[in-house]
Amino acid sequence: MDRIRNKYNPEATELKALSCLEGLTKQEFDGWKSHPCTKALKYTLESELDRLVLNWVKGGFTNNTVEGTALMQTRSVGMTEALEGVLTYVDEMLETSQREDPYEEALRTS
Repeated sequence: MDRIRNKYNPEATELKALSCLEGLTKQEFDGWKSHPCTKALKYTLESELDRLVLNWVKGGFTNNTVEGTALMQTRSVGMTEALEGVLTYVDEMLETSQREDPYEEALRTS
């Protein structure tokens, strides 16, 4: 929870994120999309998602009580949804190759 910087003002954090794209050129954006670190991050997130699903299928989220099992499964569902959300966002960014000015586009869609 120490990553939550502006818990009472998520819009400020979103604007800060968008401001990072200000002045970003198409070449820089394309470079980010093809960068090995970007690819590694995406594959790492995908492997964590796969690991969660596989662990669930194998019964890894069970406990000796019904409440414990429910809590473990609820946490895994939340983690799965979060990973899927991040991966969807990254995939949308990676598929945006026609974007001339990513900052302007981000402002229009926010």
